[in-house]
Amino acid sequence: MEVQIPLRELINVVTLAQALIFAGVLLISRFRQYQANRILIVSFVIIATVKIDQLFQILGGVEAFPGFAFIFIPIQWLLTPSLYFYVATRIDGEFKFTRKQLWHLLPALASLAYLSATYYFLPLAGKVAYLESGQLQNPVNALVIPLASDLIQLGYLVAAQRRLADYGVTLRNWFSRVDDEDVVWLRRVITIWMVIFLGHMLFTVSLRIFGWYGFALAVLDGLNIAHLLMVNALMMLAVVGQFTVLSPVPLLESKQKYAASGTTSEARRALFDRVRQDMQEQAHYLEMDLTLGELAAAIGAAPRDLSEAINGEGGVTAAICMPLKPASSH
Repeated sequence: MEVQIPLRELINVVTLAQALIFAGVLLISRFRQYQANRILIVSFVIIATVKIDQLFQILGGVEAFPGFAFIFIPIQWLLTPSLYFYVATRIDGEFKFTRKQLWHLLPALASLAYLSATYYFLPLAGKVAYLESGQLQNPVNALVIPLASDLIQLGYLVAAQRRLADYGVTLRNWFSRVDDEDVVWLRRVITIWMVIFLGHMLFTVSLRIFGWYGFALAVLDGLNIAHLLMVNALMMLAVVGQFTVLSPVPLLESKQKYAASGTTSEARRALFDRVRQDMQEQAHYLEMDLTLGELAAAIGAAPRDLSEAINGEGGVTAAICMPLKPASSH
């Protein structure tokens, strides 16, 4: 059977190919050793399933092969949870998955349960009858579930942005620069993903409520372009992440966290006092692009030791102990 892909769908083919290629590249041991990249592999695979599902529907696969229809839908609910955990691991190198986080699977499991009850377990003839009856166009399938999915996905993206915002505030407590460059790019990528899901909500409403087919098609074309851009942006973050490490976030409980560290409390306190003195004498607060690594190099310390000294000994008073900007002259 000859398959002809409409010209406007070629962008989905490119996005699908790139997502799979990038996932394969990240499987190389040099990349795979980082937890953030392993999560990104999952994200790329999920994006690939989105594109496979789109192409399957557009090319008439649902009608021709009803037994394979909607098999990737539950997986796609995991896209933004994977992006959220990608952010979590990028800003916290010590992030660990626990059993408590299994609840993030609930939306995907709920989708699986619904599709199993309404479609998956039907015999082939029942699936054909279901599709021919127009059940896909009823308000629940065509409007409620897509909007609920977009809202849940947006919730994860908002949570990721809040986590990045909290990181940015903490970063400003220690250094004069407004935001770490990696944080800025992460926030931009997450923001664009938020726009994508808002656009999908617009597509659903315009098509299902108002019947604006032409407008909905234009929105869909824009979403397809955005998907392609985001696949490349995520890969760029992975590549850049090989050469930069985000500064660990100081936590209120950091003294307890570093109590078990190999560095003694006395050594951390001495290093903290040294960096505070250097900040005052060398006026590092005037260096608007100062990073943790640069500050560590300036005082001849390892970045990790400096991080432990700041987080473990500075505590919540560090913003007071270290001048962040020159005193006002008036």
